[in-house]
Amino acid sequence: MSVLSLFAVREIDFGLFFTASLCARHLGQDYPHHGIFVFPDRNAHFRGEQPRHLYSVQYSAQELWGRNASPRDSVHLDQWDSYLEHA
Repeated sequence: MSVLSLFAVREIDFGLFFTASLCARHLGQDYPHHGIFVFPDRNAHFRGEQPRHLYSVQYSAQELWGRNASPRDSVHLDQWDSYLEHA
């Protein structure tokens, strides 16, 4: 597995970006590639399907919430390739 991190979301004016902003500037490990799907952030606003790769990314609780979080806990989020960059 390669290490991925999030970068600033470029399409801030479309869709919901809670998970993208939650993980911004944090390192995660990529898990299964789910495939290529219609990008809902654009399609919902009638801007075309714009298919994109969808990945599951694991973030440790300590990476997201600091050293007081349990070292045993983690979060898995499905994220579009346009939200990710290699660390």
